[in-house]
Amino acid sequence: ASVRPYLTLLGTGQVNLNAAPQPVLLALPGMTDRSVAIVLRRRSGREPLRNLMELANELPTEHRARLQSRFPELLPLVAFETREVVATSTGWLEGSPVRAVVRGLFARGGSNAFLISRSAQ
Repeated sequence: ASVRPYLTLLGTGQVNLNAAPQPVLLALPGMTDRSVAIVLRRRSGREPLRNLMELANELPTEHRARLQSRFPELLPLVAFETREVVATSTGWLEGSPVRAVVRGLFARGGSNAFLISRSAQ
């Protein structure tokens, strides 16, 4: 329930450790309050994580062991850079009750971004 506001059915489902909010980080396998605190500290210090071993190496032994034991589950779930963005745009004609909402999923490929899917309401 705590991560529901952050979930979407769009994209790969990977969680960017360097951008995800605390409740999402805590929901990942092997992540503890201590490991999440390190992720948040690195993020605020402009030293984003590049891989899970960087995180593991900063943890005390018991937390490191817990995280590493969950690597097989955790690795396919995480990313370390933003590759996908959902953009939502709302438009209307002044004085009209009609509104249009368009949502698009953009994925990065090299230095380009591609519209992968879109929906309109």
